[in-house]
Amino acid sequence: MLKSGTAQTRPDQTEDQVDQSLAAGTRFALSPGIKIAVLAHATKVGLPFAPRIMTPTDLQAALRMGCTMVKFFPAMPASCPNMLKTIAAPYADICIGLNPTGGMTMDNVGDWLALPEVRAVGGTWIATKADVAAGNWDKIAANARAAVARVAELRAR
Repeated sequence: MLKSGTAQTRPDQTEDQVDQSLAAGTRFALSPGIKIAVLAHATKVGLPFAPRIMTPTDLQAALRMGCTMVKFFPAMPASCPNMLKTIAAPYADICIGLNPTGGMTMDNVGDWLALPEVRAVGGTWIATKADVAAGNWDKIAANARAAVARVAELRAR
């Protein structure tokens, strides 16, 4: 699925998807897992790539491939920010960027953004499947504006 400026590869991630994403104007990609061949290809062609991690072993694999940003999923089922904070602690000196997704809401986004390693959060509350299917673009735009305002408010503190 291609989005404006970003891509999220399908679970069967392939090098061709990386090439297709670049051709469509993608500036960075997120992935549902870590597939070394895909990460290597993305690095080779210059596409910043954030693979999904869940464990320190996943993070090590991403770091070995030169990833400076990773997607932490599923964030909420993984014991909220405490687990991510614990996983990230040994890597504080390398400035790894973390992007938790999975269970984010307007109510809990501040808990995640309080972690210095968290560069962004992802949340389907902005554009739910139902809203996309129904073409509720005004609602989605309003949700996105509200999310941006909430992040700005939290970062200003």
